[in-house]
Amino acid sequence: MKKITLLFALVAFFAAGSASAQNTSRLNGKSYWYMMKNADGTGEEIHDNIRFTDNVMSSDRAGVVANGKPAKVSEKKISDESTSFVTSIQSVNGEELRYDCTVEGNMMVGTVQVKKADGTVTDMVLRGMSQEEYLRIKKMKDDYQKSNSK
Repeated sequence: MKKITLLFALVAFFAAGSASAQNTSRLNGKSYWYMMKNADGTGEEIHDNIRFTDNVMSSDRAGVVANGKPAKVSEKKISDESTSFVTSIQSVNGEELRYDCTVEGNMMVGTVQVKKADGTVTDMVLRGMSQEEYLRIKKMKDDYQKSNSK
């Protein structure tokens, strides 16, 4: 009987441990705005907003909410202020986007490999920031433009 009780205690311990590991993600509950461009500097500049919830990433551009295929995130903590993540997301138009990024403080940098439905692959570079930082900078820019237009 003691062995069964010990077994249940161990199962409960590991279940609680894996649940709290998700909650300690540096990305959990965060939103980021980013822009990306072809790695060689050509092509259009693409903007997107991404969100992380319970170790899953969703993207406005990919339309994942409508598609029902959010991306599971593999995250590695580098330091208290730094983490890296890798994930792939399937968009509603058939593109597959593979993110390999580092988040440090409010800033995010990385690469995105875009594989179109026809099989062509484009390597892109990504730079972004937390949604809060983006909105703060946007407000500063708007306030500056208003003050100079008078």
